[in-house]
Amino acid sequence: MMPMRLAGLVLAFGLFAGTAQAVTNATRPVESVIDPTIFRIDEKAFLGVKLDGATRFQDTEGREFRLADKLGKPLILVLAYYQCDGTCSVVNDDLKSRLVKASRIKAGRDFEVLTASFDKNDTPATLAAFAKELALPTEMAKGWTLATFADPQAIKPFADTLGFKFFWSARDRIFFHPGVYAVLTAEGRVARFLYALTADAKDIELAVTEAEGNKISVARAFDYAIGLCYSYNFQDGRYTINLPVIIAGASLLLGIMSFAVSAFIYRRRHLREGTT
Repeated sequence: MMPMRLAGLVLAFGLFAGTAQAVTNATRPVESVIDPTIFRIDEKAFLGVKLDGATRFQDTEGREFRLADKLGKPLILVLAYYQCDGTCSVVNDDLKSRLVKASRIKAGRDFEVLTASFDKNDTPATLAAFAKELALPTEMAKGWTLATFADPQAIKPFADTLGFKFFWSARDRIFFHPGVYAVLTAEGRVARFLYALTADAKDIELAVTEAEGNKISVARAFDYAIGLCYSYNFQDGRYTINLPVIIAGASLLLGIMSFAVSAFIYRRRHLREGTT
């Protein structure tokens, strides 16, 4: 009788342990298969790359244009998709808000903005719905184009050139991708990547100024001088004050002032001695 009872206890314990393990496995979070690096771009590898100016897009009016048609001045490029649950809307809406606060630059005058969908399933209808939700101010809309790729086959090569990765999660039914603004030069080269999560209005102003390069106008010379006091921090994903440059500039200015004062004193003393 005792051996049978012991065997029953062992069997019961085994069943309990198996059930507990099954419950544990059922409640344990499923490990993510998403590569976290997908949310960032290897900036040092892709800064300076030139995008294909012949890439064709289609805007909200159904008109086709080339990337090159938007160049000639800095361009803020945003890759998104129009059937997104919310992230893409936030990324573009945040850019809109920051451009309103960026008083030193103006879309259409100093730079252009292009939002393009990397989802081949986006249509003129989803594009129109996204544009309506974004509700760009009239003046800003003159320098901001929302579009889809005219040729869906061009999406991946274009994104790869930019270092922009995206991944469709069938389980979550969303695309995972970076929330990033790529600031291009007038020639279509990548001058800077800014992340929507960390960039503010000043970062955008500085990035556009940096992208202007040697095409700075006289009216923007002061902004360029201010920009020299900042440097891009890759770790923080934004511009920070460049103390060594400020200290060096202050030292140079102090040296010039000291020389000027010394020369003035020497000249006065020399003139005084000449009259006596």
